[in-house]
Amino acid sequence: MSSIAAASACASARGLLGITGTTLMPSTLALIGSMFRDPRQRGAGVVFLRRQRRLSLPLLDLRLFAARPFRDALLVLLAALACVAGVYLFAALYLQQQAGLSPIRAGLWVAPSAVAMVLTSMAAPALARRIPVHRLLVWSLAVSAVGFAVLARTPDDQGSRRWSPDSC
Repeated sequence: MSSIAAASACASARGLLGITGTTLMPSTLALIGSMFRDPRQRGAGVVFLRRQRRLSLPLLDLRLFAARPFRDALLVLLAALACVAGVYLFAALYLQQQAGLSPIRAGLWVAPSAVAMVLTSMAAPALARRIPVHRLLVWSLAVSAVGFAVLARTPDDQGSRRWSPDSC
């Protein structure tokens, strides 16, 4: 396939997938390309996916991704986890570079929030049985936003509440 035909096919696929596909498809393809450098590995992945489509009881039911609620929930989860990962990264950098803590002490400072995240993740299925899922999701994202706002407004050593790239 020529590069022009490949680019045209890629653009057509993006148009069919909408904005979500436009943003996720290049990153997914880049991730797959960097993870599986050997073309035989990629071929094995394609064979796996084709086989999963044909099985009556697949290990990974690909039809789930066609369901909008499932797909939307995965996108929200992806965005939320990206935020959490960023917060942990910046908190660890701040604690080590600005506060002068050792890596182990910085890790101990962020451990309570990690434990809270694990505990709330384990409680989520029980809560989802009692509370409508969309309300639970909205409330959990709101609580996360409040936590991020508190973290952003926490004063530094000089008493400044303004975050800047120099503070990391």
